[in-house]
Amino acid sequence: LAADLLAKLKYAPIDKNNANIFFSLKLQNIEMRKLNELIPALDTLFPMSKSFEGKVQFDIAGKAMLDKKMNFKAKTIKGLASLKAKDIMVLDSETFTELAKTFMFKKKKKTTVDSVNLEMIIENEHLEILPTLFEIDRYKLAVGGIQNLDFTYDYHFSVLESQVPFKTGVDITGSDLDNYKIKITKAKYKYYFTDKERLKNKADSTIIAKKHTIAKWLR
Repeated sequence: LAADLLAKLKYAPIDKNNANIFFSLKLQNIEMRKLNELIPALDTLFPMSKSFEGKVQFDIAGKAMLDKKMNFKAKTIKGLASLKAKDIMVLDSETFTELAKTFMFKKKKKTTVDSVNLEMIIENEHLEILPTLFEIDRYKLAVGGIQNLDFTYDYHFSVLESQVPFKTGVDITGSDLDNYKIKITKAKYKYYFTDKERLKNKADSTIIAKKHTIAKWLR
């Protein structure tokens, strides 16, 4: 996979067809689109990895069950993950094209995300992406949401900086990456990425605690 890998694994057989595995994986300089080759279950839980191009740092720790072919059973994965990257490219897709129109992005062959730092929780057959800051084009966006094992999803984008002189939000829900609904709403995450203490105090303290816990455990 052309990546630097540090792994810790504990394998615990259950019977002839199943086993538990406890794992901690740290990957440096791995291509975003290669993540699902390392852990095929991520192809279901993290399909957005196919929408980006570039090298990232990906850390994940948790537990799961293996089948007799030593594949992860996606429904049993429980863990914490983080992804860090700079200057990654957003690939063309129908969903992104529609979002680009909504946000009035400049028309480019490839759109670059300046930086991204995702914290994720995997449990109960879904992946939760905690609010994270994306710097893309002329915008600062805060993004978070839920990706379910059945490919349905519910994401929110808060527009924090743009050509529009006020903050707004966009909800996007769907059953796959190209079957979706977009709804203009309030900016739910405007309190998480600000230097103003008055606004910071309005942020959900449980979400902030989750982000700190993930960072701590993965260190």
